[in-house]
Amino acid sequence: VFGTGDRPKDFLYFYFGYFIGGGLVLNGQLFTGRTGNAAGVGPMPVPGPDGRMRRLLDVASMSALAAAMDAADEPSGDLWQNPDEWHVSAPILSAWIDAAAEGLASAILSASTLMELEAVIIDGWMPPAIRAEITRRTEAAFHRLDLAGIDPPQIRQGTVGAQARSLGAAAIPLSQRYLIDQNAALRDA
Repeated sequence: VFGTGDRPKDFLYFYFGYFIGGGLVLNGQLFTGRTGNAAGVGPMPVPGPDGRMRRLLDVASMSALAAAMDAADEPSGDLWQNPDEWHVSAPILSAWIDAAAEGLASAILSASTLMELEAVIIDGWMPPAIRAEITRRTEAAFHRLDLAGIDPPQIRQGTVGAQARSLGAAAIPLSQRYLIDQNAALRDA
């Protein structure tokens, strides 16, 4: 409903906020699942930078970036003030983007083994240049993985940015009221 460009019918959406979140669209409809929590991507297990399994939210959330900044005595408060302007040193930002991209690539591979995704969209509360770099590095990390047996989805950057959460939340009651609910059979079963 929101954003620009062509809209894939089947895609997984990642949103970077304090924690990483997501959404799953199948056949052009938001898939919420039996309990309404489908595509809650944060708890997905992914390899961390040290190779140990971690949750995606531990490596690909803005809270992880803020923790790295705080550990280096860099003020992290600016992250939460303006999504278009972050003040982060290049080494900390690059290390966080690498960890996030590796985690996203693993999560995308896992999701792609279960469903045929046309695309994966990466968006969030961040400057567009950083979103573009996360998308670029995620795509590179994804293509370094063993993709045998899957049809790789396109990995794209989102176009809604910081407003995605509020627009999505506002759209839910409208969708429930005026659109056909393809999830109804799941909840009624």
